[in-house]
Amino acid sequence: MYMKSEDKIFKLIFAAQKEERSSEQKPNMIILLEKFRPLILKYRYRLHSDDAENDLVLFFIEMIKSIQLEGFKSSNSDYQLLAFISKAMHNEFIRLSKAKNKEFQILELDEWYYEELTYNEYDKLEIVELLNHLRIRERQIIILKYWFGYSDIEVGSRMNVTRQTVNRIVNSSLETLRRYV
Repeated sequence: MYMKSEDKIFKLIFAAQKEERSSEQKPNMIILLEKFRPLILKYRYRLHSDDAENDLVLFFIEMIKSIQLEGFKSSNSDYQLLAFISKAMHNEFIRLSKAKNKEFQILELDEWYYEELTYNEYDKLEIVELLNHLRIRERQIIILKYWFGYSDIEVGSRMNVTRQTVNRIVNSSLETLRRYV
């Protein structure tokens, strides 16, 4: 991030916390958001979610308002603040990523089972019984791939694994299912 000498991060954060406005009457928080927008967009893109941008922006605003500036009053305070903000945003990205993974782990067979299906009741019960022989992650991948029709790449992005990992898990899961058929 390139900054003009008059746009010091320390001063912007201090002014944003005090809700002071700059000379052009643009709120300092908006100026900070504009400066850190590339970082926010980077993590939004990596989370594969448009909602993630809102979460990251809210986190950023709360973080800026709660930074204790007393610890950053040295000659290189802007560099320290940049490092602090970057690390905090990275940690929030990790937290959101883990939360997103948990959402997909909640994909239960019950939800899948009660959907409108074209199979008769006996076939549904047999499929559910077979899938119960798999571990949760294997079951989720098989359901996403074969029931919902996602490609290996789509399943991988939803489960935060590579396409090769999805392929390997699918192959081993199908081998396990073949033993029980």
